[in-house]
Amino acid sequence: MNSTSLSYKVLLLTLLAGFLFCSLAAYLMFKYSQNTLLNSGLLAVLGFLVFFLVLTRFNAHYQERLRSIHDGMLSLLDRDYSLNLARTGDHYFDELLTTYNKLNLQLRDDRQELMQRELMLHSVIQSAAVAMILTNAKGVITYSNMAARKLLADGDKIDGRDLIQACGEVSDTLKTVTLNNKDGVFDLAINGEKEIFYLNKHKFVLNNQINYLYLYKQFTKEFNRQEVDTWKKVIRVISHELNNSLAPIKSLCHSGQVLAKKLDNSEKLEEILGVVSNRAEHLHQFIDQYADFARIPKPNIEPTKWHGFIESLNAMSEFKLLGSLPDQDANFDPIQIEQVIINLIKNAHESGSPPELVTLEIKQDQEHCWIRIEDAGSGLKDEQIEKALLPFYSTKRYGTGLGLPLCREIVEGHGGQIRILNKEEGGVAAVIKLPLLQVV
Repeated sequence: MNSTSLSYKVLLLTLLAGFLFCSLAAYLMFKYSQNTLLNSGLLAVLGFLVFFLVLTRFNAHYQERLRSIHDGMLSLLDRDYSLNLARTGDHYFDELLTTYNKLNLQLRDDRQELMQRELMLHSVIQSAAVAMILTNAKGVITYSNMAARKLLADGDKIDGRDLIQACGEVSDTLKTVTLNNKDGVFDLAINGEKEIFYLNKHKFVLNNQINYLYLYKQFTKEFNRQEVDTWKKVIRVISHELNNSLAPIKSLCHSGQVLAKKLDNSEKLEEILGVVSNRAEHLHQFIDQYADFARIPKPNIEPTKWHGFIESLNAMSEFKLLGSLPDQDANFDPIQIEQVIINLIKNAHESGSPPELVTLEIKQDQEHCWIRIEDAGSGLKDEQIEKALLPFYSTKRYGTGLGLPLCREIVEGHGGQIRILNKEEGGVAAVIKLPLLQVV
């Protein structure tokens, strides 16, 4: 009886009580009534009533348990996993209820894990530098990340809009390459600067629906880095070969000067050899400058106080400081950034600008700082602006073409950006953007 459930115990007790009641009724009827047929009919009616009551009780008992299981299944269909079914004391039903509760718990845990993964994936996609856009078969945007919204709508919401129309509002070039079925590289002007992008397009089927995934990746830094690395290799080769030739030339010229002093009427020869030696020395120093560009060390990032940094600059360069200095420290290599600013201020003075109109301004927020150097010179042509940061390009007659490329190399080594642009009122502005929390 220990394994017998409570419902069966109740059923047996009910049947036993019914049997005793029918037996007592039959005894009384046969004792006090002589009508056998009537007694048998009454006994049959009593037995049917007892059977009906027992069956009704048993049916209601199981209907209640089946209804609770049905309600639990409906909750699972509605993806509501909060409902757990209580044990009833019925051995066979409790096994079913236990299985249901285990299934409910497993589905709930799976859903929480899936939600956590979706949240992590959403965070990764939203923080990605690649602009990601998902559209349906009609070209309507169904999903986009922050980089995509910044590219197409300056950070505003673009979901639900037509992709081609949104691209056309930014640039005809962006619209054309998006309509094209081929992947490829294209140029796009952003904030007046030419940026290089690569578009990758995918088609896939999800839930029997055609979808398109567009990936717009900005390659400007990668292309610039590759370009600079190529120039560095060229510079190292040129430096090696020229230095190998200049060293013996310089030595031979020195020996020739010594021998010329021992000869009669050798003043002219000594003068010629002296000029050759001086030019060889000048060429040696010239090549060393190019080699230094190819050997820029990794920046030593450290907290830097603006007041002390500006005082050090004042001792070496003449400029007018605009506005107040930020109270918060910056994070950069003070020696390298000082070299950058000195080069830019030197260029400003050489532009023909009055010295008092060469200015330096520093602004800062929680994530970045901006250093702006301006002059009031004659400015630069559009072609000069575009090529100003390329190695070997110079607007000066005897320039090496390494000053601004060196500045760009240092700034990008800090994870920052540098821009050279013409001012509307005349003159040139050099703008440096550096991250405050850069770890190198």
